[in-house]
Amino acid sequence: MLLGVKEGKYFQGRLNVSRLTLNEATVNVQGLYQDILISNLKDQNRACNGDVVAIEILPKANWLKNYKSMEPANALLEETAEEVLENKTDSPIMH
Repeated sequence: MLLGVKEGKYFQGRLNVSRLTLNEATVNVQGLYQDILISNLKDQNRACNGDVVAIEILPKANWLKNYKSMEPANALLEETAEEVLENKTDSPIMH
């Protein structure tokens, strides 16, 4: 595994499991400007939040497109923002 990391076949970083859903996690890899998304439990392969993991990047054809629009948290925030604007009430998130 370490040889694969040294050769650049794998990336090493710390796994951060989402607080909203256990099916989603990200890996922060030093030197990359963006975290790597792990979008299902199968690909997390028994790793727990905070574990140092080695990951292989999938071919670009397998990458999620427009991931942010599918994220439950964004949908909730957008809904709340629309509600606040329509009703001109205080946001429950801001309290």
